[in-house]
Amino acid sequence: MKKISLIALLTLMMFVVSFQGKAQEASSVIIRITTSSSDRITSQILTVDPEGNTSTVPLKITDIKNYNEHLKQNTILIQKEINNWLSKGYKIVSSVSEMDRKIMIILTKE
Repeated sequence: MKKISLIALLTLMMFVVSFQGKAQEASSVIIRITTSSSDRITSQILTVDPEGNTSTVPLKITDIKNYNEHLKQNTILIQKEINNWLSKGYKIVSSVSEMDRKIMIILTKE
């Protein structure tokens, strides 16, 4: 009888530990920012949430004539997207830039 009780207790403990491990799995968000000075490439913020859903926010095309104003507007939109995820408890773990035209930011939450 003691053996059965011990086996049941060990099984229950393994289940609880397994359940806690799943509850603490990390989730991630990927933000890709593409900027362009031409109509050939769409300037946008592409976000992939933890469930794999995507959303896009269009950015202004930065031309020489309106460069400063469009740069300000685009930077504000990027900041809002990052702050949205930071306010939900995510932290930036990586940021990669390709000549300031393509930027990828990875955020995770444990």
